[in-house]
Amino acid sequence: MDDRMEAHGRNIGVFWSNRLKKNQSLQDRFSDMQRAELVNRLDRLADVRSAVVARGKALVANPHYPDKATVRMMSRLLADKLYP
Repeated sequence: MDDRMEAHGRNIGVFWSNRLKKNQSLQDRFSDMQRAELVNRLDRLADVRSAVVARGKALVANPHYPDKATVRMMSRLLADKLYP
């Protein structure tokens, strides 16, 4: 068997072993060390992402955003929640 086949076989095994079992929650999948690493990585992320802010500013500046159909749909949803 060549290296590609062997690696492919290992990857399939890893893929299937990483899948959640029927009664297993996502939280049960991670060890405490993995959780700590993820929390540290999240802490290092910027609180404000400039690209998202720029997109928001561009949308606010657009007089046609949101379009009339979206506004109508949202107003109906809000009215249904306020006056069921």
